[in-house]
Amino acid sequence: MKFHIPDSYGEFLENGFVKENDVFERKKIADSLSSIIATSDDPLVICLDAPWGEGKTSFLHMWMHQLEEKHIPVVYFDAFAHDHHQDPFIPISSAIYEYAKDAQMPGDQFVKGFATSIGKVMKVGAKTGLKFLGRAVAYKFLGEGDFSKIADGIAEDIAHEAEEIGNKVLGIYQEQEMSLEAVRIALASLAADLLAINKAKYSSDSKNIVFIVDELDRCKPDFALALIEMVKHIFSTQHVTFVLSVNKTQLGCSLQGIYGDRFDADNYLDKFINITTSLPKLGFRPASLTSYTSYILNCAGIVGYKIYKHDAETLATYCKALNVPLRLINKAIINLGLYYTVPLYGDFRNPDVSKITMGMCVFKVAYPKLFDLLANQYVSRSLISENFFTEELKGVRLPNDIYQDWRCFINGPSNRDITYEHNAKSRWKEMSHDWGDLTKLLHDISQPLKYFSIT
Repeated sequence: MKFHIPDSYGEFLENGFVKENDVFERKKIADSLSSIIATSDDPLVICLDAPWGEGKTSFLHMWMHQLEEKHIPVVYFDAFAHDHHQDPFIPISSAIYEYAKDAQMPGDQFVKGFATSIGKVMKVGAKTGLKFLGRAVAYKFLGEGDFSKIADGIAEDIAHEAEEIGNKVLGIYQEQEMSLEAVRIALASLAADLLAINKAKYSSDSKNIVFIVDELDRCKPDFALALIEMVKHIFSTQHVTFVLSVNKTQLGCSLQGIYGDRFDADNYLDKFINITTSLPKLGFRPASLTSYTSYILNCAGIVGYKIYKHDAETLATYCKALNVPLRLINKAIINLGLYYTVPLYGDFRNPDVSKITMGMCVFKVAYPKLFDLLANQYVSRSLISENFFTEELKGVRLPNDIYQDWRCFINGPSNRDITYEHNAKSRWKEMSHDWGDLTKLLHDISQPLKYFSIT
């Protein structure tokens, strides 16, 4: 068994939104994005907004397949893979240049022009550091005329020039502006040439190429912010659409960490982003339990164990009811794999207790506080109540066919199904004399997950 679910980005890129890949029905979002990009007359920056772990990267790779089928040029940039750089300017420029080379344009005058313009920016940047260039443009964009105020943010880059920052900075700034304008002109020309080639070869009518910036959620805040500033102020030009994959709420918190708690992050981001589209967890309509079940069955096979369909349906019910993100569903699937692959834990998959076992697999990754309470002590009825249980699940109520088993551990309402509870207790006690004590049963089930944590 594998103890991680490998990324299937190659499969997504190769086959796109086939049914097996698009279990959460996100193709309609991709269709809308493709239409907007193909017809837009303006340079756009589009934000693909979704919390971490919701499958943004998987969606983007399936969408790239669609774009390539439509012969729309697309450049993919993994921001996290480059955030060890001090500044994003060179990695972004390199991604564009490498794409042009792969498109068999190495001798094209526009490729050469782009490379030359990048060289000019680097020459100017060497005088102060590229961090200064990006931040200076941002201050100009915000209407801030006193460039000396940015010195604190880049002191390590220009400390030796701090006393002469006035006229010297303004002179460098003017030189930098001319260099950056050359980059914009060269990039627009390069994009237009790529589109012309595709139109001649494939009769493609797209007006724009697409530059996807992925994994911004995982980058250091300084790098993520610098990248977004550069995209808008330096690389935003005719025939180029940028798509930023990001958790917008998290990015806003990062902005406040840089500019201060009173900084209006939402207003600032609106200056950089033209269109925001959300990535719904469940597609355009609530995904059926079958979609979740199919996903779980497929992932279990990938990591190397065969899960019973009724177990997959139970796990799917938990994940759907509790709105568990895809990345955490993956971890819950691996947690359940421990019970399938270690013979010592086989009793915990018995149908009479499996609903509790799979609940603990989900709580471990999605509700760790609740899991720790249930796993680390013998829970008494005075410690946990039905109200407490639902509060820990953020008010979400589990479906009744699952919740009935949990009611056996907690103080439910007076009209609860006493017969069901009596029968459940009898079955558990038959499996193990110790499990006549329900808290001992709960404690024992949780131990494999307590001692083996999937990260």
